[in-house]
This record gives sequence, C-alpha cells and structure tokens, in this order.
Amino acid sequence: MDLFQYQDLKYKEFNDKIQNQSVYPTIGIRIPILRKIAREVSKNDYLDYINNRHTYWEEYLIHGLIIGYIKIPFKDKLILLDNFIPYIYDWALVDTTVSNLKDFKNNQSDGYKYILKLINGNTFSIRFGLVLLLDYYINDEYIDKIFDIVLNIKNDDYYVMMAKAWLLSYTYMKYKEKTIVILKDKRLSRNTVNKTISKVCDSYRVSTIDKEEIKRLRR
Repeated sequence: MDLFQYQDLKYKEFNDKIQNQSVYPTIGIRIPILRKIAREVSKNDYLDYINNRHTYWEEYLIHGLIIGYIKIPFKDKLILLDNFIPYIYDWALVDTTVSNLKDFKNNQSDGYKYILKLINGNTFSIRFGLVLLLDYYINDEYIDKIFDIVLNIKNDDYYVMMAKAWLLSYTYMKYKEKTIVILKDKRLSRNTVNKTISKVCDSYRVSTIDKEEIKRLRR
C-alpha cells in the first residue's frame, strides 16, 4: 500500500506541530482519507495489515481505526487493543482511535473493566481510558465511577491532566452540580481545575451566568 500517494505536505507541516511527537515519522495524510483506507482494509485481510511492522504514524493510526471498524466479538477487540496501545506515544493516536471504538457503547460493563486496567498503565494508556470514559460513559450508571477515577489518578503528566480536564468539562454539561463538587476537591491539581474551567468557558453550550459562576472556582 503506497500511502505517499495521499501525502499533503502543508497538512504534514501543520499536523506535526500539533501532534508534538517525535517517535514515528509522518507522511501527512488527512484523517478522512485514513478513515477511508482503514474502512476498506477492515473488510479484507485486516490481520495481515495489523500484524505487519509499521514505520509511519499514519500506519499506526490506520491500525487503530481498523480495530474500531472490524466486526468481531468485543472480547477479541480488546485483545487487539492490548497489542496496539503500547505503541501509542501521542494524544492524537489516542483520541482518534477511541472515537472509532463505538462497540464500547454496547459493551459498557466489560469495557469499563478494561478501562480500569488502562488507567493503571502509562501516560497514554491512562489517557486512552479517560477518553473512552468521555466518549461512551457519561451517564447515570457511570458518572460517580468517572469522578472516583479522576480523583484518584496519580499520574501528573500533561496529557493525562488535559484528558481529565476535557472529561470534566463534558461531565459539567450533563452533571453540573456533581462536577462542581469534584472541582472543589483538593485531590484535583490546580492545573486540572483551571484547565477544566477554561474548557467549560470555551463552550457555546454553557450560559454566560454559568461561566461566571464556575470562574469563581479558579485556584
């Protein structure tokens, strides 16, 4: 597969700056094209693809997207994730892969057990678990579990902090009062609280009155 036929050098320059990773060389291919490629591979010999050694960042993202597209039992999908997640070294691989893992919606119990394993891993494993919670678990059954996880994560890495703030800004939209209680909890770092507040205030879904109220919680 010649991925260089899809190269966009201006996009590569832009994307290299925001990804901020130096582990994998990049080609510079827009995400919709990578999704289309992954969708096509998932219909055919996807195992040949995901079992091959990857060189470029885009090859890893195609790998992650394939896991979301393929139609296999959820437990088998989790095994594929186990093999894939250790190769993640940037936020974009996490967030884009997670956005395609829609099977977590219909397998919340087993998926949650998997998330508990992820949050005991390294920085990007933890971020993977937090973004799964953001995308698929903000509901009555899991909201208190989400808060418990956020309060007890000890990893202070920037990309974990940003994921916690992103997650809490979304819980605020649906569970405002509960989230405010959490933001007052001293177990949350100053950076997490202030970044959450910034994200809430950036949202068009939050009223001016609520924005002024939450700003008072800045540390």
